[in-house]
Amino acid sequence: GTSKDYIDLGYVSHECDTTQAASMTLEHAHDDWCTAVIAAAVGREDEAATFLARSENWRNLWNPATGFLQGRHADGTWLEPFDPADNGEFNGWCEASAWIYTWFVPHDIPGLVDVMGGPAAFEAKLDQYFHDGHHDPSNQPGFHIPYLYNLVGAPEKTGARVRALREDHFDATPGGLPGNDDAGAMSAWLVLAAMGLYPVCPGDPTWQLVPPAFDRITLHLHPDFATGETFTIERFGTGDHITEAALDGVPLDRTWITQGEITAGGTLRLTLTP
Repeated sequence: GTSKDYIDLGYVSHECDTTQAASMTLEHAHDDWCTAVIAAAVGREDEAATFLARSENWRNLWNPATGFLQGRHADGTWLEPFDPADNGEFNGWCEASAWIYTWFVPHDIPGLVDVMGGPAAFEAKLDQYFHDGHHDPSNQPGFHIPYLYNLVGAPEKTGARVRALREDHFDATPGGLPGNDDAGAMSAWLVLAAMGLYPVCPGDPTWQLVPPAFDRITLHLHPDFATGETFTIERFGTGDHITEAALDGVPLDRTWITQGEITAGGTLRLTLTP
């Protein structure tokens, strides 16, 4: 359930949970956004507005002085000393660091881009994150991070990062996963990366596109949930950059595709360049 702190303060305080209060805050905020989507879908507009407003609570952890999301005490002061690379048990983040969890605002990436100073600053911080070795491919909090380049106009960097993670951290041996499979989460990340699809924000029926690992992939769609029978992804050329995309012959001038476009069936043709 949602903690009383989160309702009263707009964040979960360190006193409420000394090991993971900050990550709880961000995950509650995403849950609130998902609840708002459901409420709007069933016509409960007042509740949708309430939960949508509450989904902004991630902002209560943004510390402009450090440039990171950061844990707080119940009295409003920041959790210090603060080291964004600290991966310890009492840093406020569950099995992760502030460097990893600062990107966990899947429902409001434009808002996160804004507080970081715009797309160029956001991209530069992502570059620093990967270049300085903060990414942890073995745990869920960072699964979506390589795909965020797509959202600030640098899709070739998403392509390169996803390919490198796929090739460097997974292989077809008994120990071929970089971490605990956790009910299939790690395997699912690899399958999606190989297909060239990723849902950055659960609850938003949008899939980010990256160059797939295969020349041709066919999804056999379930008749209970899809109007089409198959959805096929075809790859032409090699490289980390999708320079042309076409859905059933119609040019697709974006880095994403909707769930509805997939379940309608059809063919997505991707042309790659190095």
